Amino acid sequence: MNKYIFLVIIHILIVKSQNNLPVKFEDFSQETDNLFEFDRIKREGLLQKNDQVGCGEQKFVRPTITGGKYTERGEFPWKAALVEKTNQFFCGGTLVSNNMVVTAAHCVKGKRNIHDFKPEDMLVLLGVYDISRTNEKGKITSNVKAIRVHPDWNIHVDSYDADIAVLILETQIQFNRYIRPVCLDGQHSVIVQASSGITVGFGKTETSVISNIAKKLELPIIDHHKCSQSDDIFQYILSSRTFCGGYGNGSGVCEGDSGSGLFVVHNDRYYLRGITSASAANNVNECDTNKLSLFTDASDYCGWIRSGGLTKYAVCIEEELPTNNAKNILYKGECLKVNEYLESYNKCFKVVFQSDGQLVHYQTSSMSESWRSEGTGSCVNKACMQDDGNFVVSDCNKNQIFATNTAGNPGSRIILQNDGNFVLYSFKNIALWSTSTVAQCDRTDVEHESLRNPTAIATKPIKNTLNAGECLAPNEYLESKDKCFKAIYQADGDFVLYKKTVLDDYEWCTHTPSCANKLCMLNDGNLVLYDCKNKILFSSETSGNPGSHLIMADSGRLLIYSKSNRIIWYSYNSASHC
Repeated sequence: MNKYIFLVIIHILIVKSQNNLPVKFEDFSQETDNLFEFDRIKREGLLQKNDQVGCGEQKFVRPTITGGKYTERGEFPWKAALVEKTNQFFCGGTLVSNNMVVTAAHCVKGKRNIHDFKPEDMLVLLGVYDISRTNEKGKITSNVKAIRVHPDWNIHVDSYDADIAVLILETQIQFNRYIRPVCLDGQHSVIVQASSGITVGFGKTETSVISNIAKKLELPIIDHHKCSQSDDIFQYILSSRTFCGGYGNGSGVCEGDSGSGLFVVHNDRYYLRGITSASAANNVNECDTNKLSLFTDASDYCGWIRSGGLTKYAVCIEEELPTNNAKNILYKGECLKVNEYLESYNKCFKVVFQSDGQLVHYQTSSMSESWRSEGTGSCVNKACMQDDGNFVVSDCNKNQIFATNTAGNPGSRIILQNDGNFVLYSFKNIALWSTSTVAQCDRTDVEHESLRNPTAIATKPIKNTLNAGECLAPNEYLESKDKCFKAIYQADGDFVLYKKTVLDDYEWCTHTPSCANKLCMLNDGNLVLYDCKNKILFSSETSGNPGSHLIMADSGRLLIYSKSNRIIWYSYNSASHC
């Protein structure tokens, strides 16, 4: 089988380094150079109105590609370059989340063991424009934490099925105008049936040298029959999870383009449609751009990619999810149906009840997976917050697929918090179960109050007691007499107890981010927090005690005293000291 070549430059010597190169972040937000004149861009109307960091979004509107052209800086902010520790370029890649890059399997594990990269052998360059410039502004260089090659990739056969790998980066990348992820898609008909796509890579040019600046080319997508008929080699390397592309006229991908993406545009977003895999070779064993090229079908591996290469049969949800249950809390008796989801109030995180019976935690902008529940079911029913305090996923025969095992706690609720954690709280606000998925929000388009750090506090006369019939409005607060503690009803809907000297951390919190309304000490003795639709988000469950009052005590706890001066409720934080 010498009629085809791998679209990757194989180096005779792979230099291995044990140096732990740190990830480099450089401030380039104000950069203007001869490559990127922002005044000209604004004047010509090329800047998009929407500045949000979302998957597949270009910050610059570009004309249709009619031939191979050099890309402009920031035009495809998800493109990545893979280099050896000696900075020698060898393959392309595509950023799909804040810590994952997708590339071709043969880039890191070649056929017939011709090479086998380890994480310590390589680096990933993001935000790179010119790979020959070592000190380029805005470029991020990251070590690789793990290489996960698809388990179906077989180096001992001719087929290029499953030519895909995920690189896990050592750090979480902060998105900006030059670095952002592409969108993934799970068999969306508009994406899969697209007749063409745009390929971007640093591969060899007409002069047979690697291009220091990535080039872009729009290629037609060719069906299997035409592809297999175009050259005998495709009868050996094609599979049901690959497709062909190209003109066969001298314009196409070449060595060095391996692992780079082929992208399809839908609703002004770019989706990863294919991964550059292999090509027929000419008589001197170089890429023959007069013939078609092979691409791995990324849509067939969407769920595997999102699982970080850990779950082979993961289901890949669509980008456009149902919106009939987009809330952040489930109270007792409330359920999620298949494909419904909870979304954090700051819109940074989703927990989706998928059709395979699993609950999956995603970061919204990149749709990267952070947590997945155990168990699957063929006939899936619903996921419910039961009256007894247990959160349960059941199948259509009412068998439990998954449970938090928190029964015996009536009145509990489960919430997807602004910090990304999915937590089940008792009615006394004790965390009974949690996913431990705390993460930073990777969106900049959502304006919201910080969950943990109040920025604006009302100047209403300070007091330490909320008497029966009194309420706190958003940003009003109680303060202990010794002025050591504050209990603030924040504008984000949370009632939070802070030690006054450390407002960047909290002692206790209701965990009820919402459209804030009021927090009231009712005449019946119940402390209740309402949202803007007058729905009760939190209750002390102390009704039947008329005349009670709430105190912000010097001990660092919130206490409800009955009319007879008996403590009937207190915040379950550790007693603190000033």
